[in-house]
Amino acid sequence: MGLDLMRQRRGRERVHELCSGPAKLVQAFNITKEHNRADLTKGGLWVAQSFEEPQEIITTTRIGIKEGADLPLRYYIKGNKFISKK
Repeated sequence: MGLDLMRQRRGRERVHELCSGPAKLVQAFNITKEHNRADLTKGGLWVAQSFEEPQEIITTTRIGIKEGADLPLRYYIKGNKFISKK
């Protein structure tokens, strides 16, 4: 059900096209402006602890924006095949 719903929301079939960027991720998960300031310790939107071993996190500047493009605010797991651009 989860992937099917994400595919429907994104209008895409291939898994790597579902969340390869912040805007795509929020669309796939149906996160809207109504979730701004949501308390992630309770309620319907929450962040779970990973059961995987920690991986190397890469920090880079953001892409596809004009304001703040030079700030190191983009993070991803090294070698992740779902990253839109490296």
